[in-house]
Amino acid sequence: SNGSQDYSLIVTGSDLSIPLSTGNNELSNFMVWPNPAKEMVNYQFASQSNQTCLVQLIDLQGRVVYSQNVLGGTASVQGAINCSRYSKGVYFLCLNQGNQKIYKKVLLQ
Repeated sequence: SNGSQDYSLIVTGSDLSIPLSTGNNELSNFMVWPNPAKEMVNYQFASQSNQTCLVQLIDLQGRVVYSQNVLGGTASVQGAINCSRYSKGVYFLCLNQGNQKIYKKVLLQ
């Protein structure tokens, strides 16, 4: 053996313009609206990894008030959070997938 290895790369999905990542930028295009929000917070992000992504809404005391697993692996993952039960104030919407975390500040009015 000369140490070389045969390998194949299989790419699926409709949008092949997304650069193949080396594990750094698997979560991107994270959008949250409306912000400030009253009753509903919508979120959208792109996931290049098939790993489950944990979506959490966290208050300033660090309490997780909302937590849901969503399936990654698509160019557009969308969801909505009903915030009508939560206190007004500043929260952080956190995406957590593998070793990646992205936060966005959300104001509930």
